[in-house]
Amino acid sequence: MTNPILDREIRTRWRDGRAFGPVLVLTAGLSLLFAWIYGENASDVAQSGSSAQWSILGHDLFSTLAWVQTLSWLLISPALTSSVIATERERGWFDSLLLSPLLPRQIMAGKWLGALAYAATLYAVTLPFSALTFLLGGVSPGEWWLVLALHLLCACCGASIGLAASAWSFRAGAALRSAYGLIMVWLLGSLGGALVAGETPFAIGMIFTRFALPTPFGTWLGRTNPVLRALEITSAPPTQYWPFCFAFLGAATLFFLAIAVYCARQPLAEAPFIQTKKPAAKTASTHAKIPLVTRLRFANPVLDREVRAKFVMRAPPRVVIVAEAVLGVLVAYFYVRTFLWALFEPQYRDIIWWGLVFTGLIVTMMACATMGANALSRERERGTWDGVRLSLLGPAEIMRGKVGSSLLTCALFSLAVWPLLLPCVSWNTWNCTSSSVIAPLQVMACLLVWGATAWSYTLIGMWMGRTQGRSARAVGQTIGLLTAFLLLSPILVSITASGKWILAAAHPLIAVAWAVTGEGLADISATGIPYAAFHGSLGLGIWWFLRRALKEELERAGVERN
Repeated sequence: MTNPILDREIRTRWRDGRAFGPVLVLTAGLSLLFAWIYGENASDVAQSGSSAQWSILGHDLFSTLAWVQTLSWLLISPALTSSVIATERERGWFDSLLLSPLLPRQIMAGKWLGALAYAATLYAVTLPFSALTFLLGGVSPGEWWLVLALHLLCACCGASIGLAASAWSFRAGAALRSAYGLIMVWLLGSLGGALVAGETPFAIGMIFTRFALPTPFGTWLGRTNPVLRALEITSAPPTQYWPFCFAFLGAATLFFLAIAVYCARQPLAEAPFIQTKKPAAKTASTHAKIPLVTRLRFANPVLDREVRAKFVMRAPPRVVIVAEAVLGVLVAYFYVRTFLWALFEPQYRDIIWWGLVFTGLIVTMMACATMGANALSRERERGTWDGVRLSLLGPAEIMRGKVGSSLLTCALFSLAVWPLLLPCVSWNTWNCTSSSVIAPLQVMACLLVWGATAWSYTLIGMWMGRTQGRSARAVGQTIGLLTAFLLLSPILVSITASGKWILAAAHPLIAVAWAVTGEGLADISATGIPYAAFHGSLGLGIWWFLRRALKEELERAGVERN
């Protein structure tokens, strides 16, 4: 290969068995998805005895495969590139690359193409599933080529976003969060724009068009959503917007690659050997703090340090500040508007409540799993774990500080949502009398699910990252494991007779979905209480094993110190 970076990336990625893990997970997930859809419909199609019904089944399988893979590539490809530059900066290797005869664009091209080569291997694994849809019929070659082009552009765009975040960040964990944060804002924002404009295949879109007026920006933003375009290609509506989405993905790929090359040329402000001002001059702070939160004091030193660290952020460049200011104005506008709807428009209260509850639960799951995975792995990565081990703190005190900071952070960030939720509750009735009424019993069920999820997911993340030396690896493994559970557990449990009861006690989204239609004390007993009992017990079990492991490690540190 002419590019040595590309050669090294391909060789190092396949050097150990970790590269085969995503291949196994992707293959198993698609196999279960196909088996579930085929098993639900094959008997009815066989009884009809019509070849047209088999073609419809094949087309439905292809449509599901198209949008699932589109979303998968938008989530997988940033993970492949978000740590390639930041990790080398952490280890002090990137300066050697910059001093080599290679140009920054050659370095970025090697990293980007190396990730795409691995993504191409993953895509080759999914080709037999596409072949199965062709055997059933109902899929045209034109649809397959358009979906293939969409998946290629999504992989290229996601990889370029992750590469730009890695080039800008000093830590691999920060790069991963920045990449996924940008992609989630884009996907959710474009979905919201499409819902308001009425350009979605979902029936819920008709509800949004009643109380929100479409804008040209929101309409065009909605047309950039790749998942909606995948559904559009396979459904063949009269008006199609996939050419605009393709052009947007190509332009975004080039833009973020240019950002990555530019950031690779610039020295980071955190580098200790770079001094941009005179020693006598007072340097400006490169970190921003939240005053009210950072003034909190706790008796537990670990909890006190963790809470302060979670609310201290590195000051971004001016371009990012301007973009965040514009986004903040838009968020404030929709916040005030949603608050007024909750107060004066009773017909929209159930939509506001359940939309915010489901969104907040998803954010809580990701945030708690990330904070738990970083709790111990980041200490090892920064070299501060030896100081904690050699201190006089006991394992229970360390555990309380780590877990308490995660729960407190989630509680503080949720305060901004409560002014929107409280007006949606009907306080004059205890039980749920209709689907449009939010009763206090449903609120209690949602609070039980939310608290138990934050507790157990934090401890699961801590268990996954207890021995990891890199926070990015710990976060990736934790998020991957929990995502696989959330996506695959409904398929696995649906084959059993008591599957819905198992899911209600284990799956957070399904437990909240049961609370949507719940009525009376029996329903809250069948949703919130079993879920809280299961996840509370799971968290206590992980707490006991983790405390025992920390106790043994601290005892070994005490022997070494003596």
